[in-house]
Amino acid sequence: MKLAITDIRFLFLVVGSGFVALGLFTPIFYIVSYANHISTISFNPYYVLAILNAGGIFGRIAPAYLSDSLGHFNLLFPSALFSGLSCVTLWLGAKNLQVLLAFAAVYGFWSGAFVSLIAPCVVRVSSFERGDVGTRIGLLYSVISVPSLIGNPIAGALLSHDPHGSYTGTIIFAGATVMLGSIFIFMAKCAIERRILARV
Repeated sequence: MKLAITDIRFLFLVVGSGFVALGLFTPIFYIVSYANHISTISFNPYYVLAILNAGGIFGRIAPAYLSDSLGHFNLLFPSALFSGLSCVTLWLGAKNLQVLLAFAAVYGFWSGAFVSLIAPCVVRVSSFERGDVGTRIGLLYSVISVPSLIGNPIAGALLSHDPHGSYTGTIIFAGATVMLGSIFIFMAKCAIERRILARV
């Protein structure tokens, strides 16, 4: 435990993952109600959630497979960055179902990639000789369970307190926290290897 909390690489990874977790699940919880909010045609809004989950299947498989050759942190960082960026671009600008469906697919892919790459990144900054891999994975998931729990109520409070019922605050909250987390993950990568193109 002492080695874990003094390892700057691991600390950056935990802090970054915590911020990502704060906003990562907001689209999953609110995309159905948002689809109802903007839809002007007869449409089952749960199809949007289904497309998001379908994107997550590909996101969990392809980047995880490529990370062995490209580097786990090299894919974890853009996964978090593009997840947040898609919120403040595609979702924030989604005024029709076509754009919302595109957001669902893109966000599902990158958020799924993030979820699948966290554990390998913990292994990357851990030591098998000391036997601290399991301890660090458990510690990371224990820490990020808190922002995972409180993120959606915060997003809901932003939505309910908007006088016009706008989702803007909720969307910006989700995107900003995830992108902030990506910065700390990038710092973790740099703490391992400063060369930008190095396989980490």
